[in-house]
Order: sequence, then C-alpha cells, then structure tokens
Amino acid sequence: GANKVPDVTIGKNVTYVGKRAFAQCTALNDINVDAANPNFASLNGVLYNKDLTVLKTYPSGRKDTTFTVPLSVNTLEGGAFAANTYLRTVELHSGITTLGVWQQCSGLTRMNFPVNGPSELPEATFLQCTRLSSITLPKTIKSIGAQCFQLCTNLTAITIPSRVESIGENAFYCATY
Repeated sequence: GANKVPDVTIGKNVTYVGKRAFAQCTALNDINVDAANPNFASLNGVLYNKDLTVLKTYPSGRKDTTFTVPLSVNTLEGGAFAANTYLRTVELHSGITTLGVWQQCSGLTRMNFPVNGPSELPEATFLQCTRLSSITLPKTIKSIGAQCFQLCTNLTAITIPSRVESIGENAFYCATY
C-alpha cells in the first residue's frame, strides 16, 4: 500500500492537492513536482505551492531531525507535518501568519517560535506529540485551539502569554490509558 511508497512525483496537470493528501505515508521521503506544473513546486522533497508561500506537505517518512521553514513561506497548511516521527526541532520565522498542525509528530521535542509569531494555535496543533516536553509560546498568541496539546504526555513546562484570551476544549488533556 501507500506506506511503502518512498517518493511521489506530481505531474504537470495536477491542479489540487488536498490537506493531508499524503498523511500517514510513513515511507514517503520525497515529493517531487514536474517543473511544468503551474500550481505546485518541490524544494528538497517538500511540497509547496508554486511561489513557495504555502508549505503543503512535509513527508511523513522524511528522516531529517531538524527543519527550517523557508523565509518565503507565510502559511503552513493544516496537517503539513502530520505523522512525521523523525523531526525533533522545527525553526519558524516571524513571517508565518498561518500555522499548520504537527499532529502525531511523536519525535518533536522542541518548537522554536519567533518573537513575533502567529496569533493562533489551531485545533490539534500538537495533538499526540508525545515527546514534546516544553514550549514557550510567542507573545502574539491570543487563542489556543481545542485539543492543541492533547496527549502530549511528556509536556512538563509551558508558558502561556498574557495576551491569550481563549483556550479550547481539551487543550491540555493528557490522560493515558
């Protein structure tokens, strides 16, 4: 099945790739795009929109332990990093206005937010990031979505900025069964 596919090439006629289109493809290391495709691009095996402003998919099977989001990116699509178990650290920059989710990134131990980061952590942002142990949120955060840190069973320290106005349901639910 799809869990054995190491690379994918998106053809020149593909106009749409949905959120989480390659989620749980645990062997997927590279997503390539035909150079003639007017909608998408690949940079080092990571899928972006053509002008590299939206990071669409970081492959679940990619074995790098650190990733720095390119400065051209302002949007991390929902689920862009979902289910990658190898990433330990992701470096973000202040130009990111829309934050995707790292749901089930069980290897993630650290998230480096810029001082002027996004204003919202969407629903399930760090759901089941079981190795995430501490996080300092940027002062710009106003909202922490539902299930944001649910099942982050190693989370021992978090700093919630004074600007936070809402914390969603089960945001810090950490029960284990």
